[in-house]
Amino acid sequence: MTTARRYLLLSPLLVFVLLPFLWMLQTAVKQDTDLYAYDGIPFWFNSAPTLQHLNFLLFETKFASWFTNSMIVGVGVSAITLVFSTLGGYALSRYTTRGTHLMGVGMFLSYLVPQALLFVPLARIMAQLHLNDSIWRSTRP
Repeated sequence: MTTARRYLLLSPLLVFVLLPFLWMLQTAVKQDTDLYAYDGIPFWFNSAPTLQHLNFLLFETKFASWFTNSMIVGVGVSAITLVFSTLGGYALSRYTTRGTHLMGVGMFLSYLVPQALLFVPLARIMAQLHLNDSIWRSTRP
């Protein structure tokens, strides 16, 4: 397959992937009257672009705090998961004792339980640990 044909086949996927980002960028710089107008074409600017929405987001909300919390939770959960998964995977692959296979099957079957069924019991546990309104609540599974 030639490079040109490969690019031709991948171009619809590229449009499909990039279109939401283009839409978000365009919506961020449109004026309110242009956003709520039903008679125009959505991709056109009927009014001049503005940075009013970005100014509001960055300077009139707690966006920096929200973003910092999200980064702390994301990096923290990734690090914790990486450490414990590596240790657990090594232990399960290295040490073979009676019941290791059964434990592996049990862990696989635990992924089949819908997360929605676990929400209420986990929420009650977090309430008992007084972690309802803290950043550490987001790091728990």
